[in-house]
Amino acid sequence: MMLPERGYAKVREGDLLVSRTGTLGLTVPIRKNLENSVFGSFLIRIRPKTRINTDYLALFLNSYFGKIQVRQTHTGALQTNLTIPIIENLKVVVPSQDYQDEIGNLISKSRESVAQGKKAMTDAKLQIEKRLIADIGEDPTIAFNSIYDFRKVGLSHES
Repeated sequence: MMLPERGYAKVREGDLLVSRTGTLGLTVPIRKNLENSVFGSFLIRIRPKTRINTDYLALFLNSYFGKIQVRQTHTGALQTNLTIPIIENLKVVVPSQDYQDEIGNLISKSRESVAQGKKAMTDAKLQIEKRLIADIGEDPTIAFNSIYDFRKVGLSHES
């Protein structure tokens, strides 16, 4: 049995993926490192026809203005869905290319800051682990309840 070509389900840089079930309308731009990845049936691929900054477009669709449109138009009661016709009819504010690129640059800088923050946290964790391994013979542990007070909301301390 021959499987059909799956090229139609691949993404390329500049595409957007939109969740059609679950967290409806959550939109992410595809970066070069994900090019040629295959997306699942719970996602809808958007490939812009015109030049638009995909970071800006994703930000707009994830903003209040995009989400309110999705909430007003989704289908289903228990298992809500977002369909291609609904996405095609969303209204998008498209400012000048310069402004879109300015927003895109801010998003890019933010992404870099997040990556630097994650690296700093990983480095700090490694330093702590190295120190703990070095001190293992000294047993530097203390009981957690000696540094924190535990209380359950609405219940006495003995509960």
